[in-house]
Amino acid sequence: MSLEAVRMRERERKQRLRAQLETALADCGCCVLEIGCGHGHWLAGFAARYPSVQCLGIDVVGKRIEKALKKQSKQNLNNVFIFKAEAQEFLDCLPEPIQFDLTFVIYPDPWPKKRHHRWRLIQPDFLSQLALRTPSGGRLYFRTDHLAYFEWTVRQIQEQRLWRLEPEEIEWPYEQETFFQKIHPHHFSLSALRC
Repeated sequence: MSLEAVRMRERERKQRLRAQLETALADCGCCVLEIGCGHGHWLAGFAARYPSVQCLGIDVVGKRIEKALKKQSKQNLNNVFIFKAEAQEFLDCLPEPIQFDLTFVIYPDPWPKKRHHRWRLIQPDFLSQLALRTPSGGRLYFRTDHLAYFEWTVRQIQEQRLWRLEPEEIEWPYEQETFFQKIHPHHFSLSALRC
């Protein structure tokens, strides 16, 4: 496939996503976002606990999205919106008024090999872009079972002016054991405040 064909597919994908987001989120303002929502277990639990909060979940795997949508429908969660999207494209395509009071990144792929670190979600550009969508006082919550990725994330946030690591792990607004917590009971968590 030529480079031009790749770029054209990307433009078309972004146009579809932008149209989908504008339609689905027309009445949303401030929301909660889970990046990498998987089958939607955690997000569905959060949405059920806080029915007045608009909750958005994104993932890149189609089968996970299908399961998350079934869960949303079965539980009649009218405050949950699930989208198939990569995080950077999602933020690029999001309608202007949408902001996130809380963003959760729970057990993202750690891309452990050094040559793959560029694929990690937590990067300076991502943190800057998310900050543009987060009002002052909003929070980013991050959890992983991979110590090296946790340390990487701490460094990335410390190097940003737009985020401030909270001095201690604060209590999360919602806890529910995830699939990965069942497999790996030891994890590392942090929260960062939007300055």
